[in-house]
Amino acid sequence: MNKSWSNKVLILLISILTSTYGQSQLIADYSFDGCTFSDQLGNYDDAKAISLPSCDCGLTDNGLYFDGVNDNLNFPSKLDSLLEEDFTVSFYFQIDNASSKTNILSIRSECNLDSFISISYTPLDHQIAFDMSPNIANIQSNLIPLNKNKCWHSVILTKSELVYTLYIDDQLGVSIISNGAVKFPKSAKLSISNSPCLVVNEDRFNGWIDEFKVYDRALSFQEIISSSLNPDQIVTNDTTVVAGADVQIHVGSTCAQNYFWNPITNLDDETVLDPIATPEVTTEYKLTIQNKGGCSTIDSLTINVIDPDQLDCEKILLPNAFTPNNDQLNDNFGISNLFLVEHIDYFEVYDRWGAKMWETNNKTHTWDGTFKNKKVNPGMYIYKVKYTCNDEIYVKVDNFSVLR
Repeated sequence: MNKSWSNKVLILLISILTSTYGQSQLIADYSFDGCTFSDQLGNYDDAKAISLPSCDCGLTDNGLYFDGVNDNLNFPSKLDSLLEEDFTVSFYFQIDNASSKTNILSIRSECNLDSFISISYTPLDHQIAFDMSPNIANIQSNLIPLNKNKCWHSVILTKSELVYTLYIDDQLGVSIISNGAVKFPKSAKLSISNSPCLVVNEDRFNGWIDEFKVYDRALSFQEIISSSLNPDQIVTNDTTVVAGADVQIHVGSTCAQNYFWNPITNLDDETVLDPIATPEVTTEYKLTIQNKGGCSTIDSLTINVIDPDQLDCEKILLPNAFTPNNDQLNDNFGISNLFLVEHIDYFEVYDRWGAKMWETNNKTHTWDGTFKNKKVNPGMYIYKVKYTCNDEIYVKVDNFSVLR
């Protein structure tokens, strides 16, 4: 089994283990907006610090800056016991400076190898160190590389039964099937930059922390992707348009005040993060965002431009199979060459017995492989689409497969 397929199987397994119905059960929201240490939901006491991190610019409003010397933050002890059950802890961070292993988050009472969870940063290889142990006989240590082209990074730790999973930048970092749940001592603290190991082999965190949230269950991979703030990233996907059409560019959350596009050709306003592009030829637009601490993020978007006289209106593109398993790969069934379609009269999906599974008259809508909120069985299905291209009407009928 190759590595790519192994990762897909692992993500699918995690999604099944962590899937649930209903809304996400957010129980604590320390967003730090308004320069407060309060839980925005009012469920828990304020976070406490011996030396206060300073209020700074955050991804959506305010965030906290930790000086790497004394600044730290301890969350209410009532949260600790909840982390022995299923949970999700998520936050964003940006490193300012580090010369040795740096503690970011920890849940432990002493610097020993029993009943603890720790997330640290190692600057030598620009990695996240994830260490956990339900007991001295089951110590797990893992290193997950960080993208060197990003400034802000997301960290999401989930527990579902005995599966502990760490996601970094909305990607699976590591998943551990433990031989027991981590039972924290009463004196253990959920803290940022305040590990008991600071005097042994770790430094305090120097950088920015924002949007610290706790859920009372493990979020699914799909929920993690859908809730991402995509910091400093172009959210708009590479696309293809007919010459003369425009594309609205969208960028995720950012704290940066300095940014620039290259090239600026055919942008309606090159001074904003969300310009409208109307390229005359295929163009790759690069966005450079300069954050504090001298860190820069570069992202790009390619807009392919085609001549309307070269359109083959009969070649509307739909896949002959798709895999709606929430692994973010080929999860939806829809038209891929939207630039060819002016509008659609109908787009319908039927099962092999002729029962209608789904329909829309919006060309951008896609089918997620469900009927009445339940997953359809794998097998052969039929689609019918009636659309307009170059002011002419076309109808296409064909079959495709749902794979699970």
